[in-house]
Amino acid sequence: LLAGLTASREVVGGCCVVRTELVLVELSTSRWGDEVGWRIENLALGTVVANSSQYTPYSDFTVYNHSVCLDGDVKHAFVGTDTAGDGWQGATASLRRGSDGCLVFAGFQMENAPGARFESSFPFLADQVSAYLE
Repeated sequence: LLAGLTASREVVGGCCVVRTELVLVELSTSRWGDEVGWRIENLALGTVVANSSQYTPYSDFTVYNHSVCLDGDVKHAFVGTDTAGDGWQGATASLRRGSDGCLVFAGFQMENAPGARFESSFPFLADQVSAYLE
């Protein structure tokens, strides 16, 4: 069971159960992989439903794949975080729908930003291929 998720969002045999949608998060790190993080928020409830905390710290120049179950008819946001506040240094993220592999978004990056922490979000509906920007 993924941290912070209820039993109804559990990935069982590669599938989600109880009206949820399996999504595949791919993260490709570059230099300073240990500074990179992400989370997925349920925008209707204002809650974090998945995050990178159980996988971090990430190593440099490595591709990671994570399976997450999300409510299929609820708008979510993918949020990238950087602990150093200087961007992802070339790291990228993409998200695919698990049921058919359709791309929800690709090439998510964070540019350099001042401050101790920077976030950038990309809203999407888990059960639709197209992503939605606010």
